[in-house]
Amino acid sequence: MQIFISNGARVCKEHILNDRFYEDDSARIKITSKCSQIPVDEVTRLIEGLTVESNKSLLHEAGAFHLSENRLKTLTGLTSENIKQLSSMMKSLNNSQNRTKVEGLITFLFKLQSGASNSNIATIFKFDREQLVSDICSDVIRAFETDILPLNFDARKLLNLKHDQLALIFDGTYLKHQKSFNNEFQRNSYSGQKKMPLVKPFTVTTTIGYIVDTCGPYEGTKNNAHIMKKVMVDPHSMFQFMKKGDIIIVDRGFRDVVSLLEEKEFIVIMPALKGKRKQLPTKETNESRFVTKLRWVIEGTHGQLKQKHKLLHHQLDNKLLLKAKSLNRIACYLNNEFGKRFKTDDSLSDEIISRMLSHRNTENTLAKEVEEAKWSRRATSFQKFNANDLDDFPEITKRSLKILFSGTYQLAMAISYLAEILDEKNELELKYVKAYKNIIAVSVQSCHIKSKIYKCYIDYKPKTQGLSGCCCHVAAIIYYLSCARYQSRIFRPAEKLTTLFREEGVDLDEAINEENASHSETISTVGESAQREMGEKEETSDSEEDNDRD
Repeated sequence: MQIFISNGARVCKEHILNDRFYEDDSARIKITSKCSQIPVDEVTRLIEGLTVESNKSLLHEAGAFHLSENRLKTLTGLTSENIKQLSSMMKSLNNSQNRTKVEGLITFLFKLQSGASNSNIATIFKFDREQLVSDICSDVIRAFETDILPLNFDARKLLNLKHDQLALIFDGTYLKHQKSFNNEFQRNSYSGQKKMPLVKPFTVTTTIGYIVDTCGPYEGTKNNAHIMKKVMVDPHSMFQFMKKGDIIIVDRGFRDVVSLLEEKEFIVIMPALKGKRKQLPTKETNESRFVTKLRWVIEGTHGQLKQKHKLLHHQLDNKLLLKAKSLNRIACYLNNEFGKRFKTDDSLSDEIISRMLSHRNTENTLAKEVEEAKWSRRATSFQKFNANDLDDFPEITKRSLKILFSGTYQLAMAISYLAEILDEKNELELKYVKAYKNIIAVSVQSCHIKSKIYKCYIDYKPKTQGLSGCCCHVAAIIYYLSCARYQSRIFRPAEKLTTLFREEGVDLDEAINEENASHSETISTVGESAQREMGEKEETSDSEEDNDRD
């Protein structure tokens, strides 16, 4: 509320706090006149005030918390209360000639959040030189390392040292950076797998996504198993106070270090290795799903860090590489302090866990039957599926499907697979055959390899015992038969992207195929004509030879 009170007006002290009216008192002020005479000196001060306000930069507005919470969060990723909390903790960061303490923190948070270059930030925040941005960020990083991280992001303090048993997830991630003229560093940082220069930070989280440690970064040429060996001897890592019997959850990239971890009497949980086998047995598949259900948290955490802090996702300037460790630690701390924990299936967690445990050792009798009867090797005539087919398939709600698929993620994947087999008219291009009374065989296109077709077998007898999970392409069929076909339309995820590689509605791949087919037909026709001409010439030649003989 903007109220002008003329000179000479009086008010009791009980209505004022810090030269301001109480909000409820200001609402009760009575308007005595809609016209006022303002002295010249008041007008002068008003105009001067407006001039000052118009010259204020975005950074000044943000530092004074004059921006709305939404705009401030867009700039920094944090609320005003979060920024005030961090500012109060930074005892070693002081106001300077170029910025206040809060403005310095906002500048750093904006760079971490947006990944913008120093020159862009200098333009947005009206700094005279882009070097000021680099100096401000260095000051703030130093304050984090001095005042905040030692007390609030130390592995020994984040976890109770008197723990009975820890269950921790270990995994590496990537930070991309520029090529370097330092040839030795370039050789050590160039990843042959990713085909780019990068360094690898190493993260340790709990099973709910709370980051308890981050090490490195390490060389881009090293795999996770090699890095784990380095982490094990690092005097500052989690291993220095982990105990025998603690649980370590890893992916298959750590297979070369499993024996070393088990020698130290840790319990290592890792998905089963397929080796030369075509498919994992049911028991190993179920055990692997249990590991994946725990391990996906660290993948989600890495994704969350890079989504919120674009500086870690974009290609780092080589000048920032020496600060990469600090930047990663700061991002992890901010995620712990102000980020959200993973709770997508919170309301269903008990039911999902109960079902997975109850079906953990259930034998896949259908797989045995398929193998023994050699159904996959038989020549089968598949028929196109219509919406009215298989009307005896049980109808299942989405909630129940989430429990059946052990969570939300596989249901989302099933929808993506289902979209793969929809044609332009949104009709299902699904082929099936009913092998027995309640067993159907379905052919499904792989979403990764265009030439690969999966044969899926589904037994839908009401009393049949199921498994603790299933593959995504099987889940897609179950989702459609039990739920999606009762919807008016099935929407593809990111549906607009389907037309990205088309030129004004024309599928260029189809046009090329048609052109090739036409070309092949022309070649075939020309070839046949040539053969006919050659045949005629041969016949003429033969007759001439016969005449010569005669």
